[in-house]
Amino acid sequence: MSQPGGPGVVLDCMVFVQAASRPGGPAARLFIEFLEAGNLTLYVSDAVLAEVRDVLGRPSIRAKNPAITDDRVEAFLRRIDQAAQRIEPAARPSFYLPTPGAISARYQDH
Repeated sequence: MSQPGGPGVVLDCMVFVQAASRPGGPAARLFIEFLEAGNLTLYVSDAVLAEVRDVLGRPSIRAKNPAITDDRVEAFLRRIDQAAQRIEPAARPSFYLPTPGAISARYQDH
């Protein structure tokens, strides 16, 4: 795990997937040029890393990206772990937003 340096970022799972599947692409360059160089601090949670592992292991992703193997996924996740600061996600709010249809139906009865 690296020491914080530069502004902090939290990335969506798909940015990780793009970085793993296209080593020369913009997402991969983000890792090399900014995160590993210490210009940005990457914050990740165990939940995000589990999602990345899950998505990179899906047959549909592997079919489109045959270079993604179990070994490459594990190496990629180790690289993330070395470049990132671990965080715990905030607690989920104790409220929920109902679907728009449920709100309409509720007010039509009155």
